[in-house]
Amino acid sequence: ARLARARHHVECATVSNAHWHVDSQRCTSWLATRRTAMASGWVYLRAAGGMVLHRASSYAPAAARGTSARKEARAAYAAAKRTLPIDAPLSKVLLLRDTSPAPPPLRHEMREDHAMHGMVASASLAWPERAQVVDAYRHVHGRMKIEAEDLELMRLLRQMDVHVRLSPSERVQDTPVVQSGRQSTDQVLMVSPTSFGFNAEAAADNAFMHECVGKDGEDDTIAVRDRALMEHAGLVQVLREHAGMRVRLFAHSQEHDTPDAVFPNNWFSTHGWEEAGARTLVTYAMKSPSRRRERRKDAMRLLLEELDVEQHIDMAVDEDKQPPRMLEGTGSLVLDRVHRVAYVAVSERSDVKAAEEWCEALGYERLVTFHATDALGRPIYHTNVLMAVGTSMAVVCTESVEDPKERQHLLATLGQSHQVVEITREQMNAFCGNVIEVQDHRRLPCLALSTGAMNAFTPDQVKTMKQHVAAFYHAPFDTIERVGGGGVRCAIAEIF
Repeated sequence: ARLARARHHVECATVSNAHWHVDSQRCTSWLATRRTAMASGWVYLRAAGGMVLHRASSYAPAAARGTSARKEARAAYAAAKRTLPIDAPLSKVLLLRDTSPAPPPLRHEMREDHAMHGMVASASLAWPERAQVVDAYRHVHGRMKIEAEDLELMRLLRQMDVHVRLSPSERVQDTPVVQSGRQSTDQVLMVSPTSFGFNAEAAADNAFMHECVGKDGEDDTIAVRDRALMEHAGLVQVLREHAGMRVRLFAHSQEHDTPDAVFPNNWFSTHGWEEAGARTLVTYAMKSPSRRRERRKDAMRLLLEELDVEQHIDMAVDEDKQPPRMLEGTGSLVLDRVHRVAYVAVSERSDVKAAEEWCEALGYERLVTFHATDALGRPIYHTNVLMAVGTSMAVVCTESVEDPKERQHLLATLGQSHQVVEITREQMNAFCGNVIEVQDHRRLPCLALSTGAMNAFTPDQVKTMKQHVAAFYHAPFDTIERVGGGGVRCAIAEIF
């Protein structure tokens, strides 16, 4: 009966150039139908010399299964070779041992993404409850040689230099292919708050700042600075040791008189070749004279040399124009780097014409401007206080954008490529909008934020965000938020 059914046309799933195609084949043996069944259970990835990800038939590790595991890897390799195009490279077989009792078909959970030279995977694979361990085999002279055993899938892909983008859907075929470029990075620059304190100049239009006053009404700057140093060190530790990121740590001394130096993302930003066509450094015009002192020549020289900058765009010259035109880095600009859209909340620190010139210089296709206020009607000083944009998710305080047309335009633009998490003004005051997507040691998108912001999100909001990020990395940041008027996102300058 099997042979009779095999003589009829059957649908055989194959992989070519990151897309699943359905071809009609005439099978003349039962072996061909077995090959068809195996083809539907694996995914091909061209990266790292070509590899096949195949669901193992047993939860047991390779060492316990002995030769049966090697035979299974050999069978998966042979089936892939017969099915793939003749020019498709293939050197490895990854046998996945899923920890869940009834995993969905592998091709539903992941697929290749040529635009980012990596793969798209279901977000559920990044969380501990759905962790998958892998036994990796390499094909050497006709034999399968085991290279790694009992490694977590996402960690192994990082070791192979494979970029992974998370999909909120279990069926990753439903996830649109992104444009070239990446939204987040695993390298950042931070500045220790060694000269931290209340900045009266900056507080003129930053309603989130509060003076350093102790219980007895006296100046409490020294105690505040000590607490700020502890909070900042805690965040650096979380990013380095838990997220596995590379953090370049700078410091200012008190004689520099730079109380807000802990927020370096306002005076410079970096952009990779995928985004700007060349390794680019942009320096910005700052409203407060004390903040302009943060652009130290030695720090600038170090950035230019260490980052191998090919192009430097100096927008700080706008400070000398009449009238001056301010644009304070990625505080004023919230960037969708993948789709080349810049979002700007207009304020004394965020000039529309300067933003338009920035978009033209960096090749951004769209600029979305709007006005945002707090509960008392005061303008929000920086865009990144009320919103953040990740690879596939955006957080925004729509309540602060009171103009209906501006709010609708903002949500419509974000909704074209992102799932939007709307927060309230109360949550904005807890710095829920001042979060940032980063990449951890697995090169998966994660969210860095303060513990206060983490606790202010609702359970439903956290559940939604977990569909788009693999982890939340947070640390207490209360003192810096209250006195400095900026949160974790402000304290991180991304290095691309």
